[in-house]
Parts: sequence; C-alpha cells; structure tokens
Amino acid sequence: MEDSQGRRPTTADFVGVEYGAAGLEPFDAVVGLWLPGLLAAFGVIGNALSLWVLSRDPAGTATLTSLKALALSDLVLLVGALCQQIVPMLCDFASAGNTAVCLRRGYLQVYAWPVVCIAQMSSVWFAVLISTDLQADRDWTDVLW
Repeated sequence: MEDSQGRRPTTADFVGVEYGAAGLEPFDAVVGLWLPGLLAAFGVIGNALSLWVLSRDPAGTATLTSLKALALSDLVLLVGALCQQIVPMLCDFASAGNTAVCLRRGYLQVYAWPVVCIAQMSSVWFAVLISTDLQADRDWTDVLW
C-alpha cells in the first residue's frame, strides 16, 4: 500500500508517532514481550521452587511424584516458550541482532516448538493424573469411614 508520493506509509502516518525500525510499538512491546516475559519468568521461578520443595520431601508417594513431574513439565514448557517467543522479540526490541542468541533465533523457534508441544500435553496429562489420583484417594477415604 503506497500513498500518492510513492512511499510506503510509516507508523507516524497512522498514530502520529514514529518508532524506530529496531524497536517495537508500545502495544507489541507490552502485550507481546513484557507481559508474557514476566509471567514466564515468575512461572519458571515458581516451578523451580516447587520442584525443589517437593524433592526434599522423603515420602515417595505417587501423588508427590506426579506433582514433581508436573512441575518439571511446566518448567520445560515455560523455558521452551521463552526460547520460542520471548527471545526473538527481545532481540527485535533491544536491537541486539549481532549477539550469539539473536543470530540463532530461527533455530530456537524451530527446535523449541516440538519441545513446547510435548511439554504442554505432558502438563495436561499430569494434571489429569493428579486429579484422578486425588479423587481415588477421596473415594477410598469414604469407603473406610
């Protein structure tokens, strides 16, 4: 889409403010980079702490093992999502295209995709397993009492 002078319209033509080619628009930066980045960072920290706390418990019950597997699966999912979405956007936002990670962001996006898909389905099935395990424990408690 070109205007009458033969040039492509810029961001300034639509919103009145022109952003550099290296940066992102504010909406893209907040919704596409900072919000998911912060949520993923909190998720990584929370799942790492959960995994650490659950690993310190000496009881080797099936529920604890399932919870550890769920925390690990969620941790892998979040790290994969960071590699797939946040790192490439951060490279665009920070204009850090010459760093080693940014030069290989295409590989990160392609190879993180199957890992993210597998971790996502694993998280879903571990959550189903835990809920059925807890329901089975509740049913046995009702029978015994």
